[in-house]
Amino acid sequence: MCIRDRSTGVGCAPVGLAEQDRATMPNVIYISIREARDLPTTAAKVQIKFADLDTIQTETATSRDGHPRWDDPAFKIELPEDRYVQDEPMRLEVLDSTVGADDIIGKVYLDLTCLCIDTQNANKSNNASKMGPSSITGWFPIYDTLRGCCGELRVKVKTNFLPERNAFRDSSLGVLFFAGKVVPPGFPDYEIKGFVEELFIEDDPEEAWQDSFRSKRNSNERRLRLFTVLSGKVRRFVGKKTNELEGNAVLGFSIHFDLDKLGGFVIARGYGTAIK
Repeated sequence: MCIRDRSTGVGCAPVGLAEQDRATMPNVIYISIREARDLPTTAAKVQIKFADLDTIQTETATSRDGHPRWDDPAFKIELPEDRYVQDEPMRLEVLDSTVGADDIIGKVYLDLTCLCIDTQNANKSNNASKMGPSSITGWFPIYDTLRGCCGELRVKVKTNFLPERNAFRDSSLGVLFFAGKVVPPGFPDYEIKGFVEELFIEDDPEEAWQDSFRSKRNSNERRLRLFTVLSGKVRRFVGKKTNELEGNAVLGFSIHFDLDKLGGFVIARGYGTAIK
């Protein structure tokens, strides 16, 4: 279930594996929902949500032992810009379909930035094998903010990524981030370019007036999504500043969140050392 967003030109649709080479947009994501295990239900379906694009939904799968399997073809999501991948992870919502209403079981968050590496820059540094995988496959925990882990979901995600060469692009994909203060072994010698930092301030969903009548689960999930969005934006803008300094990596990268209870804000700040 997916409809093209006419305002952005972004669309998504289920496709067979033979159609994967028919991409019309620069960046295409293919996602397959394979199976789930240890679910507290006998019938479930999955909704795929990415940024503010239209929702994709699988068919309902049933299983007596809480281990449903899906036969849906791979879904294709077309993205016109790199920044969609950096700003927010993909959300997979697992729903209980045993009764009329689809109750939420839990969610899976997938950060896809590791799949969208600038291979041209990677080849220049002779470290293409260290730049990240071409696909992600595995079991991911289904998490609920009230009940904790509620099972696992097996997913495969693959990308067809063509990095933007525009000097004024909004993304910074291709910039590597290292939490440590030393470059891992095997990478070439580097040159320090300077200190980079970024800060964002957003309203805290749990301090909004709507929180007085909003359910606790919805309030928790809104704040969790805000944290993931702010984390992605901080990383993207720190990467852009690194590019402006003609760097291609950040050492000692760190992100901190502060909660301003008095003003009702969430403050996200990130910093590191730009290198090349």
